[in-house]
Amino acid sequence: MNAPANMDSKLWDYIDGISPDSEKPAIEELIQTDSRWRSRYFNLLQIRELLQAQEPEVPSMRFTKKVMEEIARYNILKATNKYLNNKIIFGIAAFFLVLITGMLIYFFATANWGGGSNVHIPEFSNWNLSKYINTSVLQVVMFLNVILGLFLLDRYLGRRKRQLRSQKS
Repeated sequence: MNAPANMDSKLWDYIDGISPDSEKPAIEELIQTDSRWRSRYFNLLQIRELLQAQEPEVPSMRFTKKVMEEIARYNILKATNKYLNNKIIFGIAAFFLVLITGMLIYFFATANWGGGSNVHIPEFSNWNLSKYINTSVLQVVMFLNVILGLFLLDRYLGRRKRQLRSQKS
């Protein structure tokens, strides 16, 4: 219990009143009997009194004004529809429409049209699309769609960034 780092932490806990009740009598005895503990205790008490006597620093009004002027220099978007770009929304909608259309074509192509119903589509009766359209093909098509979508998004955002830079200049 005589290690300096341990002594400081124990004394700070004792001064702050958060040390366990079981350790308080031992710390009080060490303060009364050991000169190192006593001198360190009084030093820490002086530090605590100095910290409590000091008022917290408040930034000057000029500093606040400078900060507000710096913030005002930036163009802050108003809370309007500018956050949602219609081109991006239409692009996402077109992507999903193409995806849904492709899936519908796949489902119609792989449906059992002659299985007990009166529905007969002669265009599809001679085609065996199941060997061309399977899960692997669909996964490749979806992967390519995602890559193309990300490529288009990157081009659009890059163009938008260049426009914003040219407007600031």
